[in-house]
Amino acid sequence: MSAPEFAAYLPAGALASLAGRQDLLEQLSGFYDSLYYERDASPHTLRAYLKDVYEFLCFAHEDGFEPARADLSALRRYFTRRSGLRAGTSGPDQRSFTGLSRRRKLGARSQARKMAALRTFFRWLDREGRREAPGTERLPSPKFFRPLPGVLYPDDLSRVFEGRPTE
Repeated sequence: MSAPEFAAYLPAGALASLAGRQDLLEQLSGFYDSLYYERDASPHTLRAYLKDVYEFLCFAHEDGFEPARADLSALRRYFTRRSGLRAGTSGPDQRSFTGLSRRRKLGARSQARKMAALRTFFRWLDREGRREAPGTERLPSPKFFRPLPGVLYPDDLSRVFEGRPTE
């Protein structure tokens, strides 16, 4: 794996922001290898998962803990900050990194994807023997709205069975 290939899936400036943390870069690189070579992940999955794990590594660095030691409370702190709200307040957390708008909250589907990326990352850390604080798999994924299926009215149903086109 060459550095440009790996860096192409990270946000702009990610390598520079982690320049002093060779251990974090090695974790990202190893995780990339696992996704690319072992799981044959699509380019979209590679980009999304590496971005999500990179954001978590930045949070861990800023919060002062090693990612391999992340426990359930660290993940809750991360998702609280990532959602843009501080626990116990109704206003946005100015330190959240939710894109252009500080008021924008992270949707349930986006949170679920980030959790999936982090679970995959932690499983990889476990396989590599680098994980020091298991238990993060117990963090529940958010529930999201699933609309009920549409209803066929009697006229529509009879058209289906008779083979007539709908209006």
